[in-house]
Amino acid sequence: MKSRYRWFVLGVFFAFMLLHQADKLMIGPLTTPIMETFGITKTQMGTVFTGALLVGAIFYPLWGYFYDRYARSKLLALASLLWGTTTWLSALAPSYPLFMASRASTGVDDSSYPGLYSLASDYFEPRVRGRVYAFLQISMPLGYIMGMVLAAALRDVVGWRGVFYITGTMGILLAGLIFFGVREAPRGQSEPELADLEGISTYRFDWQIARQLFTKPSLRLLFIQGFFGVFPWQTITYWFFNYLETERGYSTNEAELERLSLEGYELPSLILEYRGIAKLKSTYVDALPQSINPETGRVHTSFNQAVAATGRLSSSNPNLQNIPIRTEIGREIRRAFIPSEADYVILSADYSQIELRIMAHLSQDPAMVDSFKKNLDIHTATAALIFGIETEAVTADHRRKAKEINFGIIYGMSRYGLASRLHITVDEAEEFIRDYFATYPGVADYMKQSVEQAAKTGYAETMLHRRRY
Repeated sequence: MKSRYRWFVLGVFFAFMLLHQADKLMIGPLTTPIMETFGITKTQMGTVFTGALLVGAIFYPLWGYFYDRYARSKLLALASLLWGTTTWLSALAPSYPLFMASRASTGVDDSSYPGLYSLASDYFEPRVRGRVYAFLQISMPLGYIMGMVLAAALRDVVGWRGVFYITGTMGILLAGLIFFGVREAPRGQSEPELADLEGISTYRFDWQIARQLFTKPSLRLLFIQGFFGVFPWQTITYWFFNYLETERGYSTNEAELERLSLEGYELPSLILEYRGIAKLKSTYVDALPQSINPETGRVHTSFNQAVAATGRLSSSNPNLQNIPIRTEIGREIRRAFIPSEADYVILSADYSQIELRIMAHLSQDPAMVDSFKKNLDIHTATAALIFGIETEAVTADHRRKAKEINFGIIYGMSRYGLASRLHITVDEAEEFIRDYFATYPGVADYMKQSVEQAAKTGYAETMLHRRRY
């Protein structure tokens, strides 16, 4: 076949293999967040990988059987549809057992490539077939690289489920393209020397012949090469990123990127900026207009009393507790919230430094308790103690820094996070934290004891004995 159409088919096949490999191997960068979501061990996560490999091994002969009997283009479309739907099911899975079942089922389509190569051989004659196969093979390493980059770049923006939604959707769209766009080629049409040979109408599987294959030295070498060529690659693919994150401390999370940004690296700064803007766009700019009630013309949130693991009240659909205010872009988003009538106002009410009052009660730190008993501004008092100046000498900048320190440290903010908030060096941030604990030693003791108690008992406990394990 020497039409231009066959090059379109080749492009579709390349796209299928490229995106399929990306979906198949992107699990590496997503391993750690998936384990954290379901609270599972490496053994349990390994069971997911093993399940997909076993399912793929089982379906290899089945796909071969079907490809020899039915339209290969339609079966390839089915494989792409299975890839897309099983990936979507994995993204939707609410529990580990369901995730394990759905992810293992992705192995169904992993063994569908023989039909693709068989169909390609009927579109391209032997003279060019080697180059065609080489072109298709390139898609595998490129797909792995693309999947790795996609997963690493997007997992902290849209989450691992979001990444699965993206690649699953690609599989479903490709299924439609293959089903309606790729025609079945007559078998053997690119092999004119085989045109007059009689077709075999009956196929039989002979176990005795299959067992004899393992007695041939050349095939034994091929089997061994296949195992030792694939097994280490799978191990590296699935566990390499988890090893870097858990054993070597490498990560793309916000704290790590902030640390690298403060050390002068430009790329982490750009990634943080992109993530911030992308989050504002997806969470507010795109979502808020969709949340307007068509009957009232207003946005109505839902307040949840028993959702947040910390016990705090949360807001959802949309989340109105985290409307941004720190940046100019964030303040622009806040301007979208206006009273419904000209003579109405939006009332904002808040407890005065409630977290710090609770910390003063729990830690019984004398200096912090004294500040509240005297009804002092806690941030001004903290600034005076940390900077070693009189209360009257505290400037707005002193107070701003003390406020960041007060709220940041009791929530476990690292020196890198504090340095990023205050736009100071990491060493300066570390000195601020050290001075803070020297100022409020009771807070330092309480935080240390809380961590030690949680490590000993396996849970943290509130004043009212609510436990979080």
